[in-house]
Amino acid sequence: MCKSAADRLPTKATVLGAGPAGLAAAIALARRGFGVTVIEQSRELGGSGAGLQITPNGMNVLRALGLGDAVAKIGTPASKVEIRDFRKGRLLFELDLESYRRGGQCCYYVVHRADLVRELADVACELGVRTRVGKMVSEILPGVHGIKCKFEDGTIHATPFLVGADGIGSIVRVKLNGNEAQPATSHLVWRSTPASENIGQPLPLGTIRVTVGPGRHVVNYHLGRRSQLNLVAVMRLSPAGAESHANSWSEDDLPKAFADFGGMIPEIIGSCKTASVYRLGEGRVARNWWDDRIVLVGDALHPLLPFIAQGANFGFEDAWVLAREVGRCESLAEGFAAFQKAREYRVREAARNAVRQGRNYHLSNPLVRVSAHLSLEWGGKLFPGLVTRNMNRLFKTDVVSEGQGASKTTG
Repeated sequence: MCKSAADRLPTKATVLGAGPAGLAAAIALARRGFGVTVIEQSRELGGSGAGLQITPNGMNVLRALGLGDAVAKIGTPASKVEIRDFRKGRLLFELDLESYRRGGQCCYYVVHRADLVRELADVACELGVRTRVGKMVSEILPGVHGIKCKFEDGTIHATPFLVGADGIGSIVRVKLNGNEAQPATSHLVWRSTPASENIGQPLPLGTIRVTVGPGRHVVNYHLGRRSQLNLVAVMRLSPAGAESHANSWSEDDLPKAFADFGGMIPEIIGSCKTASVYRLGEGRVARNWWDDRIVLVGDALHPLLPFIAQGANFGFEDAWVLAREVGRCESLAEGFAAFQKAREYRVREAARNAVRQGRNYHLSNPLVRVSAHLSLEWGGKLFPGLVTRNMNRLFKTDVVSEGQGASKTTG
């Protein structure tokens, strides 16, 4: 029988990054008895952000961390996912999300990222997690008994171990992986949250709609508590000259990029007063996950392409599994190794599935696209279990239940 984590491991930890994955890791570690400090470069938690889909596998973790009621308060229950063709919005496939309910509880929500971060931060504060905002880390150095984070103002923060949850472009990932090749730009993404009252054609509350076309797709759903629609518009870039091609587009080019989309899309895009635009890399999983005192989680570890809506959800899974394994192993290195062993196959499978899903969304050859859409449409009617097999593997995995019996949380 293992002793408690506090008897054999450092009693303090630092999490770099106060996004969903970082705050979830802080809460999970605090519930294991660690004194946790979270360091965030922004001056405010949450930021502007946009919509997030909390899928059943992520919701399992949030409930276990004590955020079930908070998500229900700030989120909109999702009832179905629709896949529609870009020309006139013809329905190709519908996934019933009610089938993923557990014990009568909704397990799939859409939320605004800023709202979720604030709820996570409130729970972390209740558990005694200390948060330092407006602190940019310029260098990570070895310390006498751990790690030193050097800030841009020259001050130092020392910690027995460091969790890198600092997202895409992570300084912690660079520390562990050196001159690892940077992912090439593969897609452009526009995000906006137009007011739902400005949309004449109502999108049913609880419906997540994905409209797919050649080289592009658009995701829409209601952020019901905010009376907003979430819009995510993605355009695939050709590999040749992708970087320069990406730089030639701006937020003002959103209508032009999707000018041939029909259905509700022109009206939704026309209702966007502002939009952010950014580039996506290829979503490569880090080569090195950890060393003796440092470990990666979330987008810093696996910047999953967003086509399977698992970025935040896999960050929650990482947080739970990391705290569980560190809490029941004899050393940090043993816990970090167990964390990687427990997560690696699932993470790499998800990364492959995200790439594959993007290709399926963005079929450009008209004959291939028509054939694939007919297969999806009729396959969903005749063999729904086959079509939803990959989704079931994602949604029905429960990392909380997997660890029961081996260790328990303290809160």
